[in-house]
Amino acid sequence: MKRRGGFTLIEMVLTTALLSLLVLAVARLGFPTFKFMQRSQARQEAQAQARICLETVERVMSNGRASTVTISNSPTTPPMQSGQIQFQSVDESSYTITWSTAPPNSVHLQHTPQGSSSTTDTVLATSVTGFSFGWNPVDPSIINVNFVMSVPLDSSGSPDSILTFILPPQTIQMNGS
Repeated sequence: MKRRGGFTLIEMVLTTALLSLLVLAVARLGFPTFKFMQRSQARQEAQAQARICLETVERVMSNGRASTVTISNSPTTPPMQSGQIQFQSVDESSYTITWSTAPPNSVHLQHTPQGSSSTTDTVLATSVTGFSFGWNPVDPSIINVNFVMSVPLDSSGSPDSILTFILPPQTIQMNGS
């Protein structure tokens, strides 16, 4: 008997089953990889945002005059460290660095140049769940900054999808007197 070109029904069923298994295996391996990549990217973006925020706070505060500093840390409900620092810089500009609820859990830098009545408000970071200031009891020109950030790594809403990192207290030396 001479075989005609083409596939038998059994060959087609086996091929379809094998391809289905292959697609399923790729999907099972691909989804965790995609989730890992998505979370890694969110983690990197959050760490970069925290670094830029604290570098900006340090740069601005290092030009501040320690004699003009006012710190207020207020407890909130639910408990969350939130703080504010106000000071004047060596060029007599006024600064306020504060944690805010608008946008939610954000750190703001407000700057009013000397002799001006207009204030610029810059959001330095979001997803900040703890932000407070403290005096150094030995040297009032040294300010400690505490910073906690809780970032959703994906949209699942599960507790393991939230990255919380607590940075060691940052010590900032104000150079102005």
